[in-house]
Amino acid sequence: DLAGVRNLLRSGSDASLLRVYNKSRQEVPRAALPADTVVALYFSASWCGPCRSFTPRLVQLYTILRSMGRRFEVVFVSNDRAQQGFEQYWAEMPWLAVPFEDSRRRQQLGQMFGVRGIPTLVLFAPDGSLITKEGVDLVSKDPRGQQFPWRGDATAQADEAPDNTDESGDTLPPERPPRIGL
Repeated sequence: DLAGVRNLLRSGSDASLLRVYNKSRQEVPRAALPADTVVALYFSASWCGPCRSFTPRLVQLYTILRSMGRRFEVVFVSNDRAQQGFEQYWAEMPWLAVPFEDSRRRQQLGQMFGVRGIPTLVLFAPDGSLITKEGVDLVSKDPRGQQFPWRGDATAQADEAPDNTDESGDTLPPERPPRIGL
């Protein structure tokens, strides 16, 4: 249930379900993240076309927010079928991941959040409360993070986001990739 998620993401909690690693394969304790961090669980896979389309947009948003000093962390939860696919795909991402070899934990997280298709991006406020399970839609509607940290009715906020343009000022369509069912 989502009440347990608050404890899962809250700094200082046991967080045994959410063990994540950095690129050096070192475990990163939840307490190491600043208390005001928005955390996203990104369910995706290397073999998934819609995921491959969405990942670069999420990387761009992550880079923009981090360059502005905003507290945003993403955790990759892979649905890859093989370690090699996971490794190659994660190499394209600048964030943390649940270890591929921990399939039980990855499966539990997917079940906990009712993941039925990928890509799925589940966003949590710094206190561990759920912002939205529809983070892919939110990022697609707010690609530059102008509504960050997406409090309250995050989807409605993103609908009202005034800027949906690229660096040259051209309007970008609010693309939402289709999901691949699991």
